[in-house]
Amino acid sequence: MVNIFGGIVRCDRVAQGIVDAYKNMGNINVPIIVRLQGTNADIAKELIDGSGLDVQSAIEFKEAADKVQMVLSNFRINTINPMQSIGVLYLEAYEYCMQSRY
Repeated sequence: MVNIFGGIVRCDRVAQGIVDAYKNMGNINVPIIVRLQGTNADIAKELIDGSGLDVQSAIEFKEAADKVQMVLSNFRINTINPMQSIGVLYLEAYEYCMQSRY
């Protein structure tokens, strides 16, 4: 989840950066939810929603939290060792981030 909360920060510029970065990186295998609250947040939401990318946007924190909950409800937790499932998800995200840095 990307959470941008700013008064001076123009959320439309942040959103355009997220869209551009996503397009440059190609397919991303982890869900992305972007919450933008601040100047031009409504324009930012339109940019992300209209991008055609697999990125969900929200303006309100509750809306973003609900989207995270929805994504996690589709994630199968290992009932024998729940921390193992969370660790795998974290490791996959970490490995992806490390690969995309170079």
